[in-house]
Amino acid sequence: MRSPRDLRTWLPIATFVSGLSLPLLVYYLTLAPDLTWAHGGDGGDLIVAAYTLGISHPPGYPAYTLLAHLFTLLPWGSVAFRVNLLSAMGAAVAAGSVALAVSALSARERKWDVLLGAVVAAWGLAFMPLLWRQAVIAEVYAVHAAFVALTIWLALRLNNRPTTWAALILGLVWGIAFGFHLTSIFLLPIIIWGLSRHIEKTQIFRLWGGLSVGFGVAFLQWLYIALRAGRGAVTWGNPTTLDGWWWLISGSLYRGYVFSFPLEGWLPRLFYLAKSLLTGLGPIAVLLGLVGWAFLARRRSGLALALGTTAIAYVVFAIGYNTIDSDNYTIPALVAFCIAVGCGAVQAIDEVRAQWGHGALVAGWTVIFLMLALSVLFHWSSVSLVTDQEATLFGKKVMQTVPDSAVLLTDDDRATFTLWYFRYVLEQRTDTLIVDKGLLAFDWYQAELGITPAEATLIVNRNEVSSLRPVCQVIVENQSPVIDCPQDHSYFQQFRDDEKK
Repeated sequence: MRSPRDLRTWLPIATFVSGLSLPLLVYYLTLAPDLTWAHGGDGGDLIVAAYTLGISHPPGYPAYTLLAHLFTLLPWGSVAFRVNLLSAMGAAVAAGSVALAVSALSARERKWDVLLGAVVAAWGLAFMPLLWRQAVIAEVYAVHAAFVALTIWLALRLNNRPTTWAALILGLVWGIAFGFHLTSIFLLPIIIWGLSRHIEKTQIFRLWGGLSVGFGVAFLQWLYIALRAGRGAVTWGNPTTLDGWWWLISGSLYRGYVFSFPLEGWLPRLFYLAKSLLTGLGPIAVLLGLVGWAFLARRRSGLALALGTTAIAYVVFAIGYNTIDSDNYTIPALVAFCIAVGCGAVQAIDEVRAQWGHGALVAGWTVIFLMLALSVLFHWSSVSLVTDQEATLFGKKVMQTVPDSAVLLTDDDRATFTLWYFRYVLEQRTDTLIVDKGLLAFDWYQAELGITPAEATLIVNRNEVSSLRPVCQVIVENQSPVIDCPQDHSYFQQFRDDEKK
C-alpha cells in the first residue's frame, strides 16, 4: 500500500502526463506540415523572426521568438513544421497544467477520482476547436495558454505553501507570459490572490520581493528587442531609440483595435462565444463547469473571484477588439473555466458514487469519454492541416514566376509573410526585394528597405525605382497568386550584362 507521501509524489506527475499525452498525439497527427494560412495569418512573420532572430510585429514577442528559435534547430521537418510543433507542445502543456490545477484544488478527494476529473478538464480544453486550431499552426496563442495555465497552478501552490522561492518562480513565469501576449496583465487578480494568504507581515514582504525579483528577471527579455534591432531578417519599428522601443513593445500599432468594435455587435459576439463554449465542450462539461464554480465559491471564494475576474476581462477584451479573429483572446478564459469543469467533475463523482454506487460511476465516465471522443472525431476534418499546401504552393509559384531582381509589391499579410518565409528562411530568390505596401508609410520600414520616401512613392505608383528593377504586384486571389509584372524587362537584362563585364 502506498503511503500518503507516495501519493503526493506520483499523483501530480500522473495527472500532468495523462492530461498532456493524448492531446499532444492528436495535435501531432493534425499538425500543419509547413507554412499555412489556415486559422491565422501571422505564421510567416513569426517564423522568419524566430529563424533569423529578428523582431516580429508588435509587441515583438521576445519570449516566443527565442523559444521558437530553439525549435527551429530540431533536425526533422520543415522549419515551419518545427515552429508549428511549438504550438502543439504549448497547447498540450496548457492541458496538463489545467489537470495539475484541478489536482491541487481537489486534494481532499479520492485520488482516482481526482485523476479522472483532471483528465476530463484537460482534454475538454485541449479539444476545444478554438485552442486546437491554434495548436497546429505557428502562432502565439497556444504557447501563451500554457503560461496562463502554469501561472494559475503556481499561484495555487504559492497560496497553499507560501515560500519566497514559490513567489519568485510565479513572478518569473508570469513575467515570461508577457513575451507571448501583453494580455497577461489580466492575470493580476490571480497573482494577488496567490499572495493573499493570511501570514505575518515580514513574510508578506519576502513574498512580494520574490515575486518582483522573478518578474524583473523575466522583464529582461524585452532587452532582446533593442539588442537584435536590424540584425535579423526583419525588424518592425525602430527599437534602437527609447520612443521606438516603447512604440514596439506597447503594441501602439494595434491600439486602434482595442474596444473599437461597434457596441451593437457586442451582444451577437457574446452569443457566438457562448455557443462556441457549448458546442466545443458539450452541455455536460459546461454543466460540470457551473458545478465546479459553485464548489470553488464555497471552498475558495477568493480564488473563484480571481478566476472569474480574469476570465471576464479576457472575454470583454475579445468582444471589444475589432478583428475577425478576436475570439482567440478568450482562450485564457477557457483555461479558467476548464479548471472549474475539473472541480465539478470530481464533485460529481462523489455524488454519483454515494447515490448509485460504482456501476453508475463507471457508466457516467464512459459517457463522458465517449462524448469527448465523438467531439474529436467531429472536429478532426475541420481542424486538421496535414494536407494543407496553399501557402507553400503560393510561395513556390511566385518565386518561380517573377523576373530576376524584381521588387515584389504586396498588400496582404498572407502574401508578404509567405514571401518573407521563402526569401529569408528557405533562401529562395535572394535577388528579390519584398515590399509591403501597407508598411511603406512608416519611415522605419523605408529605412529597413534602404529606399527614400520618394522611391517609396514610385513603388506604390508601380513605377520602377530605377531603370534596373521591375516592380511586380503580387496579390492573393482564391488562395492563388496573381502576379502583375512589366512586360518588357530588356533594360534589366542589359544592366546584368554590363555588370558581368
